[in-house]
Amino acid sequence: MKIFPKIIYIWLGIVAFFYTGLFFFEHKEIQFSGLINLLSLSLLMIICYFLYEKTPGKSTKFIFLNFLIFFSFSILAFLHLFIGKSFFTDYKFADHYYFQYYTAFYIFALALSVVYLVIDVVLANFRVSQKYFVALSICVLFFGFYFTPILSDPHYLYKTEEIQQWKTLANYVDKVGNYYTSEELSNQVNLKSWNYDKPIGDLYPSENLAKIEELLPYLEGENYRTLLIYPLYSNIINIEIMIIGFIILFFGYQYKKEPPQGAYMDKIVFALLLFTSTDILHYWGYMKSVEWNSLTEFFTVGQYISNIILLLLVILFALRLKFVVSPQGAFYESELSSNPSGISRWRDSVDDFIMKKFFVNKPVQGRLFEQSVNKNHTN
Repeated sequence: MKIFPKIIYIWLGIVAFFYTGLFFFEHKEIQFSGLINLLSLSLLMIICYFLYEKTPGKSTKFIFLNFLIFFSFSILAFLHLFIGKSFFTDYKFADHYYFQYYTAFYIFALALSVVYLVIDVVLANFRVSQKYFVALSICVLFFGFYFTPILSDPHYLYKTEEIQQWKTLANYVDKVGNYYTSEELSNQVNLKSWNYDKPIGDLYPSENLAKIEELLPYLEGENYRTLLIYPLYSNIINIEIMIIGFIILFFGYQYKKEPPQGAYMDKIVFALLLFTSTDILHYWGYMKSVEWNSLTEFFTVGQYISNIILLLLVILFALRLKFVVSPQGAFYESELSSNPSGISRWRDSVDDFIMKKFFVNKPVQGRLFEQSVNKNHTN
């Protein structure tokens, strides 16, 4: 069986698995955009599996193994729909635990995928084990700095200063039943500064009033949940900024050194730049959404934008796979792995499209920007 029909059949099996689960088990509500997001990620997972299998170069193979692991989180995201609804219903914090740890390791997998890809280019002469050591060291350093509190205490998000202050304010409002102004509340409630889960002192009157005004909107309905996940999303943004930094390093190195690389790899990295940058905007928007309903609506809109970028990634990974399994692609990738200095960069179909659109009537040599030694000969 040819490889692309095989991918479609496997993916249709995953689609059937998803719909069977949603039909037979009680689950959280999922928007159409969210379902498309999961299905796109699962398709990328399958394509990356075959890229890992078919890519000749050992070092490059592991790039797609990392992406395979990252896109596999689509399965974990799907299972999250059933936590607290059909499974672990007797555990109050099961959904919270699953969500925060799934989210944390999802961003770690993305970081490792991108950082290893960049390290593979920048430190091309290193062994695979050395590249992994460098990439893992960088990712663990950043991840540990931002996520150690959550990893060490599953209830950390419930013990942040803002949540402790919110609890104090919410308990008072529940007790008195109603209030008139934030000034009135500030005269009755004295919020404290907190160090983790221990109070260390009262706020000054002006700080107390300002903090009460800030927290009042979170007393309505389930708005407190946006305050609860604020630190988690803030940490994700910090990791994604680091990822963007490495993507910029990738393109800077490409511009400076112009090393030969696999077909479509630079386009994939650029699409990942779009994906990560858009993700930062989404999480920043979530953090600025006080109302929980507004956050979920913003999340839905954001997923449609992410789905467009995921579609672009599907196309680019598929083009990469099509090239790798072709005879000329297999030969080029093998040479790229064993003798990179003896070849120049391959001009892929995206390059051809750009050449036709923007370099009309301007002769370009066979491989992108390659100059022929014999000026009377064109490739």
